[in-house]
Amino acid sequence: MEINKNRPKLINELIIRDLDKSLLHSEKGKIYEFNNTAFEILKMCSGNYTEDEIGRHIAEKYGIKKEEAMSDVKNVVSRLRKDGLVW
Repeated sequence: MEINKNRPKLINELIIRDLDKSLLHSEKGKIYEFNNTAFEILKMCSGNYTEDEIGRHIAEKYGIKKEEAMSDVKNVVSRLRKDGLVW
């Protein structure tokens, strides 16, 4: 499978838990918790959207400037990558 870093995708070992806005890493047994905005961003890390598309969605949904949304997207995706949760 070709990995496109411009379209972040969660690794397969993760389970998204909508009820408490968390992510479970099934192999490590570790739970990651997120605020509303970060959780919305991670749910869009399906490999189908670019970071720019995610940023536009966040800006529209939360009524914020695109620059602010893009900063949030870049920070969240960077952290997810650092933790090995997205490609």
